[in-house]
Amino acid sequence: MEIKNVEVNEFKSTVTIAGWTRLVWTDDKLKWQAENYDGVDMFHVAPHEVWQPDLVVQNSATTTAIAQESTNLLVFKNGEILWVPTTTFPVLCDFNLKMWPFDQHRCKLIIGSWAYNSDHVQLQYYGNANNTIVNNRTPDEVLEWHITDFELLMNTRNFCCGNSYPTLVINFTLKRITTCYKSLILSPLIVVIILSLLSFWLPPKSEEKILLNVITTTIIVALMLYFTLKLPAMGNDTPLIVKFYTSTLIITTLSMINAVLIIFLSTTPQKYPVPSMLRKFLNHHLGIYLGLSNYINQDKSNLDNERNKPPENFYSGKYQDDWILLASVINRILFLIYTLIFIVLISKYTL
Repeated sequence: MEIKNVEVNEFKSTVTIAGWTRLVWTDDKLKWQAENYDGVDMFHVAPHEVWQPDLVVQNSATTTAIAQESTNLLVFKNGEILWVPTTTFPVLCDFNLKMWPFDQHRCKLIIGSWAYNSDHVQLQYYGNANNTIVNNRTPDEVLEWHITDFELLMNTRNFCCGNSYPTLVINFTLKRITTCYKSLILSPLIVVIILSLLSFWLPPKSEEKILLNVITTTIIVALMLYFTLKLPAMGNDTPLIVKFYTSTLIITTLSMINAVLIIFLSTTPQKYPVPSMLRKFLNHHLGIYLGLSNYINQDKSNLDNERNKPPENFYSGKYQDDWILLASVINRILFLIYTLIFIVLISKYTL
């Protein structure tokens, strides 16, 4: 068999292999002496004029036979018949899309006689088994799939009545060529992670936090819609990349809620101070460790100024810097948590 084209349909779990198949058998009734027929040692016949093996693909997704009656046969004087029809094998394959789009699948092609059992027909691979399958497709071509790793087996199957039927089992591996997917999948992944974490580094009062989260959500939703078009609905074999973006969408939603809370704490005048113990801890330990010294210094200078103001300014927002510091600490802690979550997601779903 010489493979010319491979078409994969993940939605129907089928692989269609198109190519040429070389079939050779001997018919004793078609032997002759060439000298008795003016030296003729070969002639052409139509498929319906001679006996043909009724070979079918037993794991086919359709009822198409292995050989189509579209080409003539060559009959040689020793009774050998050579037939090289164009063939199409639509076979069922159990796809596991867990590693999509960097996936590969093990499929099989089972060829056997439909009506003749082992007492009438014996099947074997032609010539050297290593040259039985010729794959002219190379990974360098602009293709999505490449067939590798052929395994040729001969087997018998018992269907009924104690009769065994010979079969040829061709196991092969389908490997997806991922060149076109690397930039399509990996580039948005990097952008999503950067945008998700960048919102935590903006000033607490910055409303651009919400904008960054909206942009990140839009990118993820667009990718999820793309996955819906490219992938079938799977049960336990949901691609890891889909799980990653699903988890990222949840994280981005929580990040947007956090952004709204941080902006609220930073911009809304607060009438009540931050508890003294918490404020002391933020100014002397946690704030320094989180790299928020600028907010701490600003908080101290503003506090000295507020002490010199008259009491009637008590509700004018003089505690706002404390709340900004608290919002910044919450924001920085969540940044560390989200970074850790992304590292876990990347190691679990993409590596």
